[in-house]
Amino acid sequence: MRKISFFVFLIFLIAGCRLSNSIPTATVSPPQTAPSDPTQSPTQEVPAPQNSGASLPDFCGNPYYPVIEGSLYEYRLSSGETIVRTFEVDETSQKFTISVSGAGTEAKIEGQCTSEGIVIMESPGSTTTTSDEEGSSTIMTQSSSGVSLPNDLAPGKQWSQTISITSDAGESLIQMDYQAVGLEEVTVPAGTFTALKIVQNGYVTVFDQQVAMEGLVSWYVKDLGLVKFEVPGAPGSELVRYALGN
Repeated sequence: MRKISFFVFLIFLIAGCRLSNSIPTATVSPPQTAPSDPTQSPTQEVPAPQNSGASLPDFCGNPYYPVIEGSLYEYRLSSGETIVRTFEVDETSQKFTISVSGAGTEAKIEGQCTSEGIVIMESPGSTTTTSDEEGSSTIMTQSSSGVSLPNDLAPGKQWSQTISITSDAGESLIQMDYQAVGLEEVTVPAGTFTALKIVQNGYVTVFDQQVAMEGLVSWYVKDLGLVKFEVPGAPGSELVRYALGN
């Protein structure tokens, strides 16, 4: 059961670096970073951010997924748990690493900037590792096609990503289809934003069984990234605070 939950957890990482409610719970102490962008309208009284990111180098140049060295995002699940996501970049290899911690699990996921867009678990040999109170797991990418988030993202855009992976559970296949529905106003603890709504459907094949992943919805804001993520039957996640760059 744990291995099935691990693959579901992996889907969430690809979609928006969110943790499933099937993962054991824990609390991450809130980092001493600043929430909300001063160009947005906050919904609660919070300190100003350390850096708006306006003058920081965006490693990949994707308008809806800024990859900036040292950036930190804190999300809160509707269950009350907190997760933190940070970025490290390697300019030489054109790759980056996303570290996710919280809800009893830690993970590191490799990604790459391409001319088509952001690709998570991008190439053969790319690894994703997680650890929790039950032990650790490692996934290795065997092949990948498509992108996780295209550079020309706009309302009406449709795209897909397929990833073949191996782990201690054997070989598996992840297939996800995406559609950018349109712009809408979204309010989260970090503020009120005009965000692009993306609907995601697909499946993961594990133990020769196909597990459907339907109706996942995420909201992305230009020059900021993911602010909200929802999954049917699971706790939602919302951006609480962020700091773009060191």
